[in-house]
Amino acid sequence: MSAPVHHAVVLGCAQRRLLPEVASRLPAGVCVRVRGSGGGAVLAGPGWVSAVIRLPLGHPWLEGSLVDAYRRCAEAHVAFFADLGLAVRAVPPGAVPIANKALDWACFGSFGPWELADAKGRKLAGFAQRRTREGAVLGVGVLLAPVDWALLCAAFARPQDEPLLRARTVSLSELNGAPIEAETFVARWQQCLERAALA
Repeated sequence: MSAPVHHAVVLGCAQRRLLPEVASRLPAGVCVRVRGSGGGAVLAGPGWVSAVIRLPLGHPWLEGSLVDAYRRCAEAHVAFFADLGLAVRAVPPGAVPIANKALDWACFGSFGPWELADAKGRKLAGFAQRRTREGAVLGVGVLLAPVDWALLCAAFARPQDEPLLRARTVSLSELNGAPIEAETFVARWQQCLERAALA
């Protein structure tokens, strides 16, 4: 689990070819890297927390399809956020909003099955998954505080998408009505996921 201090643009594996041009548009001190799973780009850094959940072969979360693993992970998160007093829902496959193709490049521009939203349908958390011979690796990214969408959009030469991303996303601090301290949140989040994955 991590709560990065410095910004970094993280591309999905299918976006690898974009790395040189994205890097050329970033200000000094902001790096770009490619993750092993698919999906759109994210802006890691202040306001962003992420977790990597390693599940061995035979783990209950891996029974069934790829989407079933997301459902188990989503259910654990919904319960965790409810304990924090925050109303969050998981969006089932049949209720995933129709994607805006113009925002396909950004992870938070659309929903995947079982990703997390608030009551207004704004995206709060995204999931990624990579299957291996040993099991699977689930990635979870949560918006802890408002994100600098303008920075991410500038890296992709798409400044017109910034208001759309801002309108379609929400952070935990916004839902809470007050800032949430990253270290305290990450510690509680880790305990929650460890309990859920061992259940």
